[in-house]
Amino acid sequence: MSYELRSDSIIGAGEANPSLGMIGGVEFDRENQRIKGTLLPPVYNLDQLKELYQSQVDGLIAELPASGRVITRLLIGENIDYHELLAFSYNHHGLVVGVEGYIPLPDNSLGLQGIVYLGGNSASRMPSVEIIRSERDILDRARKSAEERMPEVLPEGYQVQLVPANSLAGLADQDIEVLVELYKRTYKSYTCPFTFNGIRNNAFSSVVGLVRNSKGRIVSVTMGEITPPIAGAIRMCEISDSASDIWLKVKPVAGLTAGEFIEGNPDVYDPELRNANFWAKKAVVEYLVEKGIEVIFTESRLNWGAVMRSNFWLGLEPVGWLPRHCQISSSLESVHDSSDQGFGNLVVMALLPEQRQTYQRREK
Repeated sequence: MSYELRSDSIIGAGEANPSLGMIGGVEFDRENQRIKGTLLPPVYNLDQLKELYQSQVDGLIAELPASGRVITRLLIGENIDYHELLAFSYNHHGLVVGVEGYIPLPDNSLGLQGIVYLGGNSASRMPSVEIIRSERDILDRARKSAEERMPEVLPEGYQVQLVPANSLAGLADQDIEVLVELYKRTYKSYTCPFTFNGIRNNAFSSVVGLVRNSKGRIVSVTMGEITPPIAGAIRMCEISDSASDIWLKVKPVAGLTAGEFIEGNPDVYDPELRNANFWAKKAVVEYLVEKGIEVIFTESRLNWGAVMRSNFWLGLEPVGWLPRHCQISSSLESVHDSSDQGFGNLVVMALLPEQRQTYQRREK
């Protein structure tokens, strides 16, 4: 399949987007009580890194509440020693920021080696050791499960649809309404509200992967938000906003038992449907690889085993951990943390250069 990537389909520098945040600066995200953004320009030594933080981040620290968080991404030069980078820390008036993740770039011809996540939480916002261990165990079991079995194919009559960014081709208002309800049923809390206009705008500005059942109803969705070229040539895409109706066959919905919901919604329920979101997400990843997007990653809730397994199937590898990162919770949780205040721990998973080559070989 061949795709068209339009230059007007990406967010501009200095603009914010729902998942990626601001590009070329930081802003205070009140909903999630954090300072977030991608800092520019790239840094080529640790002194430059510290100076960039002082000039772009320090001024917002006073706005953080007691349960605050700082999280930024930066492009780093190839001459920065990786081990020295891991040991780097910066004290923001008592809130200590350090390396939380690292995504290597597929080509260092620009003199850049990767994207680093620098983040830190106030003491009251850190998860317990027990939760950390439990969620790391979920990640390990998800990898093992992905190695032991392959994703099941979609039932007969199901179709995967790819909607390029800056387009709503093939998406009617009724489809947007279905997506709103799908997201509301999947998530108990999220980084942004689920409204018709909000979902429509997100879909328009993102690459969207969909799975439709044999009656044409959307049963699974994934979106990917693409940045403009950073530092002249590096484009990032965060795969996010995934949701699926697959769990409706076993979970109560809006006060109804699963059986009552199924009886009233026969066009949704399908006992043969498995791992639908993998196929929606796979369409997005294939599109991004074909278009040469340099950095492809996702920040997934660490306690959702099925999502972790889907990521491993796609060749994504863990490259970072974001503690109590944002408001996100769901009935799909494998482990429940009653003390998290709605803030979920996320794992950063990225398509590394060796996995990217696997996709490229398939295209030939």
